[in-house]
Amino acid sequence: MTGRATLLLAALLLLPAAAGAAGMAISASLDRDEVALDELVTLEVRVEAAEAPTLSLPTLGFDFDVVSRGSSRSTSIDMGGGAGLKVRHTFVFQFGLRPRHTGDLTVPAVEVVAGAARGETQPLSVKVLAAGSATRAPGRAGPPVLGFPGFPGFPGAPGGAGGGGQNGGSSRAWHGWERDLQLSVEVDKTEVFLGEQVTASVWVLSPVGVAETGNFKPPAYDGFWTEQLELPREPIQQIRKKDGLALRAYLLQRMALFPTRSGPLELGIHSVDLLVRVASDDAFYPFGDVQRVSRSSRPVAITVKPLPRGAPAGFDPVNVATATLSASLSQKSAAVGQPVTLRLVAEGEGNVKAWSLPPLPALAGTRAFLPTSSDQLAPRGVRFAGSRMVETVLVPETPGPLVVPPLSWAIFDPRAGAYRELKTPELRLEVTGGATPSGAAGLSQNTLFPGLRPIRPAGPLARATAPGTPWPVWAFLIGPVAAFLVLTGVDRFREHRVADGGARRVRIAGRVARKRLAVASRLLSGADGAPFFAEVERALIGYCGDKLGRPATGLTRDELARALAGSGAHVTALRALAAALDACDAGRFGGAVAREELLALAGRAMAVLEEVHWNHPGGGA
Repeated sequence: MTGRATLLLAALLLLPAAAGAAGMAISASLDRDEVALDELVTLEVRVEAAEAPTLSLPTLGFDFDVVSRGSSRSTSIDMGGGAGLKVRHTFVFQFGLRPRHTGDLTVPAVEVVAGAARGETQPLSVKVLAAGSATRAPGRAGPPVLGFPGFPGFPGAPGGAGGGGQNGGSSRAWHGWERDLQLSVEVDKTEVFLGEQVTASVWVLSPVGVAETGNFKPPAYDGFWTEQLELPREPIQQIRKKDGLALRAYLLQRMALFPTRSGPLELGIHSVDLLVRVASDDAFYPFGDVQRVSRSSRPVAITVKPLPRGAPAGFDPVNVATATLSASLSQKSAAVGQPVTLRLVAEGEGNVKAWSLPPLPALAGTRAFLPTSSDQLAPRGVRFAGSRMVETVLVPETPGPLVVPPLSWAIFDPRAGAYRELKTPELRLEVTGGATPSGAAGLSQNTLFPGLRPIRPAGPLARATAPGTPWPVWAFLIGPVAAFLVLTGVDRFREHRVADGGARRVRIAGRVARKRLAVASRLLSGADGAPFFAEVERALIGYCGDKLGRPATGLTRDELARALAGSGAHVTALRALAAALDACDAGRFGGAVAREELLALAGRAMAVLEEVHWNHPGGGA
């Protein structure tokens, strides 16, 4: 063949036939003429056109829901028959239709537009029987055997299984994989108690290989608390038989659902986009066909029963569980003022994050900080499980045995279908050390943590007096005249101290304290909170010492309250000071105290203390 003949042949291969550009051929068919209400019927529209067509399904009088879509394109070349070279573009569109009601239904004409060419399909009839009825299902041929339209082996193509012509036959294998490819939501129970777990698994069931999943859209799960159990990154294939047909099963998601209200609930529609490979056994075209399709699941009805009557006293409806309860102390003995941790642990199956554990009752002679909780999740297969731990810091204030009574936790066990009351054993702690005196009104009030008192060791504290100077020595050395001069000087020094030094400390006490609070504010964002809490306490205690005219660091809260009250402090000032000092103690011992809030409490205490009409140290009002 000459070069000119070769170029001419190549040009002819690339150009569409003039007849194909001028018009198009359309045909439509259903894979069955009888279908049950709970089955799908596949509508196939085949278009031969020079350009890619667009299809418009009717909206009025359309008695079907479109649950899936698929399309393919092929180009065939006919070089014989005496009619010259023909290039045909064939487009195949498939729609999975679910009937909305029974009866003799009609699929209306579908409008097709390809460039300037327009046309529509003929209406098709299908009889819809009641759900569960046996229908004449199209044959299934195991793994599909499929080539591209227009190639040998494809029904409707020249030499294909279905003969030629515009109304060529349909492939059972093609319709089989379209029909059997589905998105299925499986639940382990359809009737549960309020708060009981429902395990929902979302599967893709397919007779052909799934290469890719995307755009997975779960519903809102209205009426359920949801926890993720399994979410594979890529589809993992399993083999499952359904109605005698071997299907590939791919898990998309597995969820633990806990109903939050009783009555009828519904798992809404899930949807996903799939890329599937349809194999071909044709010797002339051995390559697989890749299809993009979408699938939607059917809603799943769940009946939620209310919890039965006869719940124990104090039962919380969130405590639906199959679990155990235990309690322990971090140590068996402690000194007065030494923190001890009480741990309460619930472990088992259920909505772990929602469990409400029993509160700790008030313990005489003990201070308890606000409890903190933590969860450890450890699903057991398809069951959501784990443990919830609640820790409470206890500070004993009196010596002797400290008894933590048994704690009771009422739960509803869905496995047994009955209520249970779990109890912890009695715990004992030996407390050693001296007794703590009762606090004065004002400083025993904790406005930040109601019911808590400051962390202070037991036992009244007092300043140690320095040993007196031996007066016989002075008498011997100086004599009566010197003694007179010394006494006169001491008297004048005392007058000066009262008139100047003591009054000056009183005047500048607030200024000094505010400087220290300013230093504390610069430590506010530090990683270590100890310097911040120490600086705030130093500012408050230093202010009290300046107002009293003597150091206040070694005083207990009771002694400090009595001394401040004797110097003129009123109850409001004492309570404001107590709130700030209690917050300092709580912060140092690990309580949940916001530093900004503590700084605000300290500023409030300073403002109220500055309103007090203080008595001069060592003097009158």
